[in-house]
Amino acid sequence: METIDITGKSGAKYKFVKIGKAFFADEPLKAKFNGNDLLNWKLKLNLLVDEDILNAEQSAYLILDSDEIIYVGYYSNSLKDRWWKKKGYFWHGEIVDNEVNKRLKENPKKDITLWISINPYAYTEDGIKVNISKFIEDDIIMSREKGLINKVGTNLSIDKKNTKPVSEILNFI
Repeated sequence: METIDITGKSGAKYKFVKIGKAFFADEPLKAKFNGNDLLNWKLKLNLLVDEDILNAEQSAYLILDSDEIIYVGYYSNSLKDRWWKKKGYFWHGEIVDNEVNKRLKENPKKDITLWISINPYAYTEDGIKVNISKFIEDDIIMSREKGLINKVGTNLSIDKKNTKPVSEILNFI
């Protein structure tokens, strides 16, 4: 299995595994979005690992176009709930799907892939394991705010400079 290490703005390194590749199916999916038929929706995800990956719990993910990260996100349920639709079609959301569709229409041989974080956890001082998928997403977005198709989180660095922790505001320090 192919893996990559990505360093966030904090300096922390995160390991991701490639699990799927986007492609166009021969037959369009018959489905609706916001009450409207999806017209000619052919975007599918070819799983590159065992189908059990669909049951992967909350994790951060990347979408790459060849070696370029174009989107960073996280999902809060299972991978299946976030990415997988019937018969392998996927519908993530308008921003990602429209961009992936556009890139594949321009060049159907493009290598657009989905990667998920292997170990999205940190441990508290008491040794309690905590899922940090949202932190991983934010940390990576802040390390490369330009070039991503993300709309949410792209001003995190600026926001962090202009905000304070609740504990500091309310004197709980």
